[in-house]
Amino acid sequence: VAFLVGKSLYIHLGWAGLSALVWLPVAASSVIASTVAILSKMIVLGVVRPGKFPLFGSFHRRKYIVDHLIDGHMLVWEEMSMLVGSVIAFSPHLQKLKWNALGGQVARNTIVSTQMPWTAYDLLQVGDFNVFGGGSICSPWSIENGCLVGKKIQT
Repeated sequence: VAFLVGKSLYIHLGWAGLSALVWLPVAASSVIASTVAILSKMIVLGVVRPGKFPLFGSFHRRKYIVDHLIDGHMLVWEEMSMLVGSVIAFSPHLQKLKWNALGGQVARNTIVSTQMPWTAYDLLQVGDFNVFGGGSICSPWSIENGCLVGKKIQT
């Protein structure tokens, strides 16, 4: 039944009409996924400090869970909201707000793309007049001697 309804809407309204009907649920889902990911980071990880953490230890497991929620849910819904033309996905101010809520520090005159390394959390500080995007990678994590090492990065 849902297929027939969607097909008839597509036939009568076209792609633009169908995306207008889909916009609100996708935008709401994007907001919910972002809120769940941010709250899970705050509850499960807390504030991330630079240091060495044993691989497959408690911190590594908790970080893996939060990384999965961010990469597999928040960013996926953000990409879906881009497909339907949602303002939520394209707003650089909301990207900075999400990044700051995840613990990062982003200055006022900085443009943050969705391709940011969202799993850097509290370890990345971006100064004024920077642009992140286009596949740029700035990861504070490395593996050394069987430990996950987190280092503070400032730009």
